[in-house]
Amino acid sequence: MTMNIIPPHLLHKGSEDDVLVSNPRRALPLFMYQSDLEILIDNFPSSIMTQCYSSSAKRRKFNILADAQKKCRIGCNLVDNCVDGDEWDSLRALPYQIAEPVIISQKQKIGHRDLSVGYELKKTFDLLPSLHRASSLKFINLADHYFFYRKMHEHVPGTMFIEAARQAVYYHIYDSTEYERGEITVNLDELNAKYFAYAELMYPIELVVDDLGHLDKLKPGKLFYRVSFYQRGVIFAIVDTKASVIGMKFFNKIRNIFLFADDWYSPLNDSNVSCEVSCSEGTKSRVSLVGISKTGCITSSPEIGDQKVRSLRVSYDGGLSFSVVVQQDKKNEDNISWRFVDVCNDDLYAIGDIVKRGFVQMEEPVFEELEG
Repeated sequence: MTMNIIPPHLLHKGSEDDVLVSNPRRALPLFMYQSDLEILIDNFPSSIMTQCYSSSAKRRKFNILADAQKKCRIGCNLVDNCVDGDEWDSLRALPYQIAEPVIISQKQKIGHRDLSVGYELKKTFDLLPSLHRASSLKFINLADHYFFYRKMHEHVPGTMFIEAARQAVYYHIYDSTEYERGEITVNLDELNAKYFAYAELMYPIELVVDDLGHLDKLKPGKLFYRVSFYQRGVIFAIVDTKASVIGMKFFNKIRNIFLFADDWYSPLNDSNVSCEVSCSEGTKSRVSLVGISKTGCITSSPEIGDQKVRSLRVSYDGGLSFSVVVQQDKKNEDNISWRFVDVCNDDLYAIGDIVKRGFVQMEEPVFEELEG
């Protein structure tokens, strides 16, 4: 099965193993304005789309069978203060599982030889205004996924769909707004998930992302996205997400509790942390990091004899690290406490990044038995 893999960083993930969605496409709107349809007809091969959308006063509606339309409408009225079914119908897009058979049928009627659908529409959708921003993505389901499957399953866990919806929302933001990766992060304000049926392992799943919020803004401050899940042409789950867009610089400031706390922290896993002291004579010695704060740290005693320690370096999991000038403060037979000297804001941010990833607050008093 061919997969158009989305780069993990675009979904705010660090590994391809974490990516659950793939094959992104622009989704067809259920309703299309006449001006939009004219663009589609001019650029899509033949006048197939004319037959696919029936006429109305100001807009055209995609011709899907009544029973299929009924299946699409399951669960439209989800939660309080959510848009009602009719308004959702005016905004939402269609899964290719439902739209594709209709388009192929129209192609066959006029003797069109190329029956492919989807990717040939992409360039055309790029020409349409942003009033109908919607995305379709395929859900990758691996029954031995390292995180979501810790026991034998014959269906897909519901929590897996919430993560897939989160990834789909991030893809949709970067594909349909003017925000760029690294410029913003999304702060979750509200999430509502509704499940109508089990999702089977052996059928493809399609996600459709609809923007129910500020459709006229290319850099919205508030987001309201609905991710609908389809299998075998039937909707089986909906995840509504309300969120705020926050600039990364501001986000880093409000997330740095570490900068304003006087707490001490100890490593959760010693094997992930390495600590090394450097002496004025150039000698280096590995030590164990016992505890750390924004003003200093406690380590095991280095094997350096009478040499004077000049600086200390801490690394976490082979990636994050920081180096600071230190002065010895107190010690006992096994451990030494160090004061950080001339620590700047960049140093504090670096220390905080490590603490937030692999440390926990020390509840016991911090080595009161150390002597000056």
